[in-house]
Amino acid sequence: IEQAFRNLIDNAIKAMPTGGKVVVSLNPADDGGIGFHVTDEGPGFSESALEHFGETFYSEREGGMGLGIALAKGVFEAHGGSLSAHNPSAGGARVSGTLKNPPPTRGA
Repeated sequence: IEQAFRNLIDNAIKAMPTGGKVVVSLNPADDGGIGFHVTDEGPGFSESALEHFGETFYSEREGGMGLGIALAKGVFEAHGGSLSAHNPSAGGARVSGTLKNPPPTRGA
């Protein structure tokens, strides 16, 4: 799960080569799990990227292999969650997801 979040944050950073903010938010979900968002101030997802979101080997970024988001999506789904993407009306891109049964924290 840690690596999945790293992939999402790394993608958000790479979407803003001239800089910007990445905001990660966590919220309790109604089912006792966690809801989360990773939002950036980049140009947002293209229509094609939204249609193919989470598909293995699909990438529009030069040098991208199309594995990071696909692997992250698989990890969240394996933990009973989900992962999706959209472009907020205010601009940028947002990846949202859920984890229904979050694993225990380290040291717990």
